[in-house]
This record gives sequence, structure tokens and C-alpha cells, in this order.
Amino acid sequence: MGSGLYWACVLGVLSVCVEVQSQTVWNVVSFPDPRYEPTRCGRHSEVTESWICDPNNIISSDDASAIDALLKMTERTTSCGCQKCRTDNSGYVIMVALMPQMRRIINGSNTLESILQDARVYAYYLSLYWDFTSCDQQILILFDQHHDVVYTLTQRDARRTLTDKLVSEITLQNRRFFDVNEKASIAQGLTNMIQSYKDILPRRVRQSRPTTV
Repeated sequence: MGSGLYWACVLGVLSVCVEVQSQTVWNVVSFPDPRYEPTRCGRHSEVTESWICDPNNIISSDDASAIDALLKMTERTTSCGCQKCRTDNSGYVIMVALMPQMRRIINGSNTLESILQDARVYAYYLSLYWDFTSCDQQILILFDQHHDVVYTLTQRDARRTLTDKLVSEITLQNRRFFDVNEKASIAQGLTNMIQSYKDILPRRVRQSRPTTV
């Protein structure tokens, strides 16, 4: 156990640390929300809100911080399609859930088709719990290490631009990073996918300042 986690435990959250570190199969209703429980999501104690949850430290804390920064930059530099987004000056929200294993919801079969169907349902329910968007502009990336599945859920507005075909192409392009069971490689695959999604999504138009004579 690293010194940072050790001291966090000593300073009063031992039960939470033990629970998170020992739990490897996550039920969708008990998976932490990084906006409200960043520490349970593996983030530094000083982080007050995050958009990535990695309770079992599948990637390094530094890589999680870099990915979190990219996620929030994506929201700041994109613009979703509905009027409320434009009024609120809101962009697309990408969130990431990493876990050793999801608890299957509807299937017991280990065929790829069945696992992907379960990942889709799991991501859907998780997106409902995590959603704070106003125009269905959320995108959620789920990685299940045990089943070796990377699944991206796109809500309605996001799917208009980031189509299922584009998501599949980007996922396949980065599949090799997840096949290597290493923290840095998994983080690189996530970073590549998020950057590709960001590049496809509509950019926010900066308002030009009026010129004075």
C-alpha cells in the first residue's frame, strides 16, 4: 500500500479505504460518483470533484489527474446542440469509469455479445446516476478489466456528432492499449480516445470583443 493511501486511512477513513481496495466486483448502484466521492474514486484527498472514477487504481493517480483535466477541457471548449446549452454556455461532458469487474446485470453468458450487452446496460444505468447535463450531451467511457471490455455510451445530443460508427472506429484504433495490462498503457488508450472524441465534437465559438473607436 502506498504511503498516500496509508496516511489517508490513518487519518480517519480506514473503513472506506478497506472497502474500496477489497471490492473488485462493482454493482452499478454502489459504484462511487466522482463528483461527490472523489476519494473513493481513487483521487487525491485535495480533489473536491472529478469526472473519472478509478476506485481500484487501475491507472496511476497522476494519469487520472491528467485525464480529468482533459475531460474538463473538453467541456470548456465544445458546445452541444440544444438552445439551453448555448444559453448556459455548456459543452459535452465525458466521464470515465474504471473497474476490475462489473457485476453483470442481465446476462450470465461469457460470449462477447453478451458481455457488450451487459456493459451497455451498466453504462446506461451509471450515466443516469452520474448525469448532470441539461441536453443529453453526456458521454461515458466504461472499462471492465476482467471482461476486457471498453464501452462508450453516448447520449442523444452527443450521438448526433459522435456516431456509433465513429465510436467503434476510435475504440478499435486504441484497443491495443487496453490489451496490455499496464497502468500507463491503459491511461494512454483512454487519453487517445478522449482526445479523438474532443476533436470530433463541435467546438465552442469564442465571442469576439467589440472593437472600440
